[in-house]
Amino acid sequence: MIPPFETWAILEALDESKFHLYVIYRSSPDKPLYVGSGTADRTRVSLSNFEDKHGEAKLKVLQSFSSKEEAFDAEVKLVKKYGLKSEGGTLLMSRIGNQPSEELKKKHSESNRNNDKLKKPKSTDHKAKISASIKGKPKSDSQKAKIASSMKGNQNAAKS
Repeated sequence: MIPPFETWAILEALDESKFHLYVIYRSSPDKPLYVGSGTADRTRVSLSNFEDKHGEAKLKVLQSFSSKEEAFDAEVKLVKKYGLKSEGGTLLMSRIGNQPSEELKKKHSESNRNNDKLKKPKSTDHKAKISASIKGKPKSDSQKAKIASSMKGNQNAAKS
């Protein structure tokens, strides 16, 4: 989706050497749907991704910072101010900064609970059967090359 001219002009004017704090909204910047921080390129990508998922939106850059940490701290404060939708706020985000929301933690927990690979370790017998099925099979030249390149510089690799 191509942003409107006003948004395009804002994105083009962003200083590439700074970190920007921004909100993405529909009707009012006082009711943001997304809060983010990052470089000019990250800001463009965030708007594009948001519009792909949620439809047309507007962008407002609130502040620019010389360090990533300052921008990140300001982002966390704003996210806490407006709150995640899953927790009664307005933001359609699943993370506060780099910390997952309670909703996202629950979703991941449910997903892991239903994952057979994570449920129980393989028995010794099962491991032996897997090992026997692999042993004696010739490796292609490309497989050998990949193994050799991964072992280069590895001081713990078996010496032949």
